[in-house]
Parts: sequence; C-alpha cells; structure tokens
Amino acid sequence: EFELVRVDERGAFQPAQDLRMRLVREDRRWYWRYDEGRGWNGGYIVEEELVEARTLSLPARQKLALTVGWGRYRLEILDPQTGRALRYRFYAGWGAQDADDVGNRPDRVQLKLEGAPYAAGAVAKLNVVPPHDGEALVTVEADRVLWTRRVPVKASGTTLEIPVDAAWNRHDLYVAVVAFRPGSQGDRVTPARALGLVHLPLARDARRLKVSIDAPAKTTPEQRVPVKLKLADAGGRPPGGGSAMVTLSAVDVGILNITRYASPDPAGFFFGKGRYEADLLDLYGRLIEKMDGGVARQKFGGDAAMRDSQSLPRRVRLVDLFSGPVAVDANGEATVPLNLPDFNGTLRLMAVAATADGYASADREMTVAAPLVAELAMPRFVSPGDAATVAMDLTNLSGAAQSVTVKLEADPALKLSGGPTGPVRLADGQRTVLRWTAEPTQADALAALKITATAGALKVVREAALQVQPPVAAPRVVRRVRIAPGDTLKLDPTLADGLWPGSTTVGLALSSSIPIDVRGALRGLLGYPYGCLEQTTSRAYPLVFLDEAGVAA
Repeated sequence: EFELVRVDERGAFQPAQDLRMRLVREDRRWYWRYDEGRGWNGGYIVEEELVEARTLSLPARQKLALTVGWGRYRLEILDPQTGRALRYRFYAGWGAQDADDVGNRPDRVQLKLEGAPYAAGAVAKLNVVPPHDGEALVTVEADRVLWTRRVPVKASGTTLEIPVDAAWNRHDLYVAVVAFRPGSQGDRVTPARALGLVHLPLARDARRLKVSIDAPAKTTPEQRVPVKLKLADAGGRPPGGGSAMVTLSAVDVGILNITRYASPDPAGFFFGKGRYEADLLDLYGRLIEKMDGGVARQKFGGDAAMRDSQSLPRRVRLVDLFSGPVAVDANGEATVPLNLPDFNGTLRLMAVAATADGYASADREMTVAAPLVAELAMPRFVSPGDAATVAMDLTNLSGAAQSVTVKLEADPALKLSGGPTGPVRLADGQRTVLRWTAEPTQADALAALKITATAGALKVVREAALQVQPPVAAPRVVRRVRIAPGDTLKLDPTLADGLWPGSTTVGLALSSSIPIDVRGALRGLLGYPYGCLEQTTSRAYPLVFLDEAGVAA
C-alpha cells in the first residue's frame, strides 16, 4: 500500500488527472561466466513483466493498494501535464533488500531523557548528541506524529524541551530525531543523515498497586493450604471491598524453568514500554549522488540460541493450580485455599490483582515435601527371560529418625524377589535406595506395581506400571485346507507349542471362494502401535468400506 501526493515547489498539494500508473515485476535471471581477467564471475539479466496498468485521478492525498507476490517490483506513475515520471523500486517478501537497493546505513544520534518518567503537563528534557553539526527534525510519534519541531543541533550536544500533552495517554510514545548535514562538492563531503530513537515513558506510579502473599515456606502434600493475599494502593490504603479482584496460581517450578516462564506482570504489560509501530523509509541512497569510496554494506545480527533449561522436572505429578477471580474484602484481604495433590517439589505462587484503574502482581516459592518420599525407578519395559531391577528411592524428611516398613506388590504378570527383609532405619534427612528383581511371567501385559511405606502414623503409597512385551514380533501362521463335502477337519493341538500361554489366538474362517483373511488384516491395521500420519490413514481407510457387522465378524 502506497500513499500518493502531488505538490508544487512550495510543498502545497496540487490535484491531478489522468495519471498513468504501471506496476512492473523485475525478475533477475542469474548466470555464471568465465573470462581470462576475472575468472568465474556471476551476473544477472532483468526480465520485466507488466503486472498492472491503469489511469489514476488524484483529487486529494490518497492511498494506492496493489496486489503483489514475492519478488522485485517497479512502480511507475507518469504525469502527462508536466511530463515527469515517478519510479520506485521495492521488494516484496521475507528477504531483506540489498545494500545497493536501500542505500547506506544511517549514523546514530545519541538521545537521553532527563527526569523520566513524566506526568501529564510536565516538560521532558531531551539531550541530543548527533555525530555532526547540522539541523534536526524532532518528532514525538505513536500511531501518528503527535509533536514536531525543527532545531539546529551540535555534535557537542543540544538540550531541548518537549511538553508532555495530557492527551498522550498511551505507552508506545517515542521521540525520533533525524539530524542532517549538508554536503560540500568542493571538499568532497557527502551529505549525511543520522537517526536516533528513544522511548518516552509516562509516570504511572499512582496506578501501581501492591499485593503481598502470606503462605508457609514449607508444607506437606495432600492437604488444604490457605494462602492469604493483601492488596493496597500506592499510598498503602486498601482499595475497598468489592472493587478489586485477585487471582492466585501455584505452578511446579520445574515446568516454569523449562520454558523460562516469567511471573505475570500486568502493570508492566499495560504501563511498560510499547513496541515502536512506525515504519521507517530511507531514500538516502537514491537521493544522494555517490562519490568516491566503496558501498557500505548493512550488517545484521542475530539473537543467541536457546539456552539449556535450568532444571528439568522429575518423574512426579505435575502441578498447575489456578484459583480464578477472587474478590477482596474491605481491608483489601482475601484467602485462597490450595488443595495440594500428591506432589513433592517447589511451587511458585503467583498473585495478580486489578482494580478499575490499577494493577499489581507478586510471587514467592513454597516447598512441598512429604515426611517420607518414595519414588520408583525401573526400565521402560521388560521381555520374557529378563531379570530387571526395580529401585526405590526412600528419603526421610519427617524431622526425626524413623523405622520404615516397605512393601512392594505386583500383579501376576511379574514375579518379585529381593528387597528389604525388615524395617529400614533412617535418620532425619537420610536417603537410601532399595532394590527388587522383577521377572516377567507373561509375554504381553501392563504389570501394575504398588509400593507402601509406613512409619508409625506416616504412610506413603505409590503406584506405577511396567510394560511387559515380547522381544520379537508376534509370529503368524496361516494354513489353508480344502475340505471336500462330508469331510471333517480336526485342529492340531500342537499349533500353540512353543508360544507363551495367554498370548495365542486361533481363528477359523470358512469360505466357498478363495479365503482372504480380511479380519486379520483389519486387526493388524487397528492394532498398529505407531500414530504417524500414513499409519493413521491406513487404520481409518478400511473403516470406510466395512460396515459394523463386518468389523465385528
């Protein structure tokens, strides 16, 4: 989208009729060539394609919208009244333009605001230090230009005052300074420009509230913990009952560390530094005649790669609790109960509060630790003939020495041996590892494990599952027999010899035509263990052609 305007030598708008517009796509055809002086070198030929042509009338300043794809384009507008033509080349797409297309990189103007942030009606003092003496255009910008002034500036520094209008009630305000230096052909000094940009912050301390979290530093799992929240305004006074709402989140720190999640900050979101939304168009390279010297190349930097997470969560239940909006009372207080699950770790408590025109947030950590901590460690699966070790990490955090009785149970798919022969004595803070040997008794099962640790009134119960699966693919034997009228077929009981009991299925299909085991093929597709796209499609494809009776058969 472009904005068209036609002006005279004084800058006044002049309407126009019958302007001829042409949009041309320029495709570069690259090639390699070899010569004795330069060796192998590349070049390109520009092929032009007319994309659009039409006649425009310009009764007032207006916008021109053009539909383009990726690539290089040239926009031409011819004024038949004066015979002058506008030619503007641009690139559409994700790639950056070449330095030859955009011109040289501007120098930087150093800007510093004194006394920030500013209240409405205040005067902001801006210190401008350009790389050269000259004249500067100073603007205050948001979604449009709010204030502008043209001032002389010196390389030693210039201070100017900007009145902060009360109507500038937003937080994407920026002060932009473009400093110009005239050129001198005799001294072969090229005209120069420099650019500076600084955020203009507004004072919002009166709208920043304060919220505090009162919770125990350490607690035990599987209980109801009351968390007290207290809200006050900037002067320390409560906001009043019913006029403020708070929310409380309790999230496993291990989850937050993986993504480096920052606690919510509504005041920073609404009152913090907003993004600079304006687009900067630099035509310096097209307007200034090039003198001796090489072409400056723009250099682009990149962000660092993602760092490793601070810590990964252990194999425990993940916790993410949220209270929802809770109203505070006349004293600015509210109590939020947290129903803690069976969890051992650290929770980050994050409170967010809001009134009609103010916001607050706070966070703190709370450790959740059971008096007895028991966690199982085992392989992901076992196969018939294996003897796997199941280890239990047992820690005493009760504050006193304990005599712990441990019991590990498994369903018939596993045979357990080993383990402690009696109570385990643990001092306060002591940790030990207990081990059992697990041997599968079946070929394919999901074996349930249950561990119970008791020490007086303390009791911990943990449940887990261990996959039992065969080490090889399931064999499939198909025998086709032709039965004459009146004949009898007896199944051979030795067909299941050498196979694990309980894992064998025998199917019989009778047909007057060539037997095709549709049911077996369908079961194989539906029971395929992987969910990639092509396999999911293969599993769904037969269901399009088979009815429910056919599937059940």
